[in-house]
Amino acid sequence: MQAEWEWLIPLFVITLAFFGCTLFVYFGELYRFDPDWGPVRKFDSSGKEDLGINQLLIHRHLERTRAEAATAKQENYGSIGVPTWGVIEAPWQKRELMWDPNLKQEVYVKRGFTDTQYLRAHSTWWGRDEPTYIQNAGLAAPALTVNDFCGDLVQQRMAV
Repeated sequence: MQAEWEWLIPLFVITLAFFGCTLFVYFGELYRFDPDWGPVRKFDSSGKEDLGINQLLIHRHLERTRAEAATAKQENYGSIGVPTWGVIEAPWQKRELMWDPNLKQEVYVKRGFTDTQYLRAHSTWWGRDEPTYIQNAGLAAPALTVNDFCGDLVQQRMAV
């Protein structure tokens, strides 16, 4: 089956003319002359009175919370704000501003921090420095050897 050139060539010319006109209208920005062209000024629904009241209440609540947050002094841990992992501190721990003659600047000293360290060390859920606890318990890993057979005990190896 062969293509019929008497139909194919005029169709190709019409297609090129259509795309040419489309590109001319687009790059020449001629579509802006259409009076119906423009930004959407009204959507499907402008909302009811209840919507405006709810938005006002949400706005007032937001402003009230921002004002309360600005007045409340909050301890932060870096830039993330309140610690997500919880807090365990001695209740009598205080931060005091002192002058350090070695640094020649003011520094914060945490009075009662040793009590906080004790509470954290004896807590069941606070994160620990595992290598230190393993060393304090007198545990140690066996010494490494060149031809250790433990590598052959692995059930699923990535490469053989």
